[in-house]
Amino acid sequence: MKLSTLLYFGCAITLLSLLSGCNDENNASSISSTAEIQTGALVVNGAVANIAYMTPSLTGKTDQNGHFKYRADEGTSETVIFYIGNENNKLPLPAVNASNIISLGSWYTQYDNINIPINIKRLLLTLDDDLSSDNGLNLIDTDSLELNTGIPLDYTLDSDSFEISLLLFDALKSLFLNHTGLGQLIEETVASTAFNSYIEPQDSFYDPNDLNLGTTVPLDHTFRVSEFGSDNIATDHTYQLCIDNLLCRDLTNHYNVTKLENTYNTSKETAFDLDLTLGDTQHSITEDDIEIANFTTGAADNPQGHYTNTPEITDYTLEELEQSYEDALNLTLAERALIEPVFPHIANPPYRHRIHSTTLTYTTATPDGELIELSAYVAFPNVDNLLNPLTSEDVKILSYQKYTGENVGKTDSAAQLLGNLAASNNYFVIASYYIGHGATDGDIPAYLIEDAAATFSLDALKAFEEFYNENYTDDTGITIDITSQPTSLFGYSQGGHSTMAVMLRYLYEGYTNLAATWAGEGPYNLLSTMDGMVSRYLDSTDDTYLNYTEYALVPYQVGFLQEYILPSYREYYGLNLDDDDVFIETSFLGNTVYTLKPSFALEYTYTNKYDTLKSQLFKNSLTNMSEISLLFEDTPFDVALNEYMAFKEIDFPIYLYQYEEDVLVTEGNYEDMAALLEQNVINNINSTRGVCEVTEDGIIAALDQKIFDLFTLDPTGTHVICGFYMLNDFIDTF
Repeated sequence: MKLSTLLYFGCAITLLSLLSGCNDENNASSISSTAEIQTGALVVNGAVANIAYMTPSLTGKTDQNGHFKYRADEGTSETVIFYIGNENNKLPLPAVNASNIISLGSWYTQYDNINIPINIKRLLLTLDDDLSSDNGLNLIDTDSLELNTGIPLDYTLDSDSFEISLLLFDALKSLFLNHTGLGQLIEETVASTAFNSYIEPQDSFYDPNDLNLGTTVPLDHTFRVSEFGSDNIATDHTYQLCIDNLLCRDLTNHYNVTKLENTYNTSKETAFDLDLTLGDTQHSITEDDIEIANFTTGAADNPQGHYTNTPEITDYTLEELEQSYEDALNLTLAERALIEPVFPHIANPPYRHRIHSTTLTYTTATPDGELIELSAYVAFPNVDNLLNPLTSEDVKILSYQKYTGENVGKTDSAAQLLGNLAASNNYFVIASYYIGHGATDGDIPAYLIEDAAATFSLDALKAFEEFYNENYTDDTGITIDITSQPTSLFGYSQGGHSTMAVMLRYLYEGYTNLAATWAGEGPYNLLSTMDGMVSRYLDSTDDTYLNYTEYALVPYQVGFLQEYILPSYREYYGLNLDDDDVFIETSFLGNTVYTLKPSFALEYTYTNKYDTLKSQLFKNSLTNMSEISLLFEDTPFDVALNEYMAFKEIDFPIYLYQYEEDVLVTEGNYEDMAALLEQNVINNINSTRGVCEVTEDGIIAALDQKIFDLFTLDPTGTHVICGFYMLNDFIDTF
């Protein structure tokens, strides 16, 4: 029997055990020849056009959209074989179950072998008419090939062995030579460009916070089914609410409400309206007389957001403020004159009043739920003897979010320099140290975890409110209310990401008092940055999300992945991924550098092995919101956040700063965030892009070893320079 005949029925013996898996329940022989004809698409970084295919009932070539035909019946589909050559001289790809989309992942899923999709990609790319996968693949004509199809071909071989076996076909070797100028396949790294756009969306990866047995819940509590570990209310079960284990009543009223899949992406679930009226009372819920939850009604005592120390207060006079600023910047008069035309408010900051400052410790919680103490720097006006006394109505609050590596506790930190200046201009300033400094010195930072950033900053604000009202209100007559007084948010780089996270948490909590958001150079799209890093490593030309260090082959972002992101996700998400799985150590010009392991890049691209990492990056990518919903006015009915903001007349400016030539956090992050804000997710508030254009080399030279050292990890200065524009513009609003 000819090989082509064997192939036609879906299992070629020359492919050995590779294709043995196709002889299963999905075998096309079970599909009737009268079953409905379906249209599928073969995609490899876009459509694969002009490749021949056959099923047990249909033959043809894919069109410009990669479309092919197959039959399917009651969830079972035919097997399809794509091949090069002609009907009598075929070089087949492994048989694969037909579906509406076939990608390289389809072969990996069916055969569980990483070499198969890599070898298929190399072969197809070598036959592409323009030798580029950026625009899909359009195969050159191979109809006239005379192939010795008696030679076995095993796609499970490693790349080198597969290429050797393929070049046994003299006709192919000549074709490759004429088409590419080389009598061999395209290089493996070129052929291994990422396919993340075809990865199936992940299931929920962020569990909602379950209501633990024995907790205290508010009176008008809507009891969600997820809170007792269920997916839905069983219609054939009886649910009862019992008071003090004596008086019970049936629970019949329930609603569809929003379920948190991650912080801002939602699905629907059902919930009971408990209609609780008695405080400080023990309740339980039963399902078919079996208790599934118990709780006490009343106001729950939240252990977070309380200050825990009696701090020492530092008082600054105007002269001391100005001197501390000059000491930190250490600019000569000539240097100050040089930068003044571009950064006038940085060169000559406007100090107006004396201030108090101190460091609070306060309670908050880590992403894995552990209650901890963090530190926060706070600065606020000294209102004694002011010509125009401050009142509660005059209060302005500023929440500052730190950048990567910043120690908020240092007197020359940006947090303290800006905080003191803002406090001298009637702001009440709060800057959390986050994990790693202060009370948690040496601990692993919860780096680029949006929920942690929002929690740490918001709990610091609550703790400051408690601290000030208990210690200063009686003397000053000023009361701090972080939910009603105008609040501005400010952060750059990591702080830009954190600032947007705090903004979203403010809105999600229903607060109506945001005055402005200032966010610069934030890595808002972590998943795309990771995908870009892998695809660029595999020779993609897309630099939307990354750039390179002075070591030409090492993206800047690799260092942040190794030093900050992976340790953070291991510590707080339990990510089981060691550095040895991801990085290789190498030497460049006498320096030790790390880059990605080829095996990691390939498996990240072609397999589901690292889906947990992808899911965690997705969760913390602030650009991945679709719709934010919340329970409106404590009722069990959902309302979209943009509708809530319109009803409450919430409106504030968002200033996004991005330097177009930044090498650390590239333009793609800004574009994704700006595009999101244009989608009416948060009441049609569009962002304003801050202007960042420095053309005078002398300004950079003047700042290079002075201010740059305070703000940046980037030796080129391109990442930090936009921060000076943002800082200068913010000071201009004082």
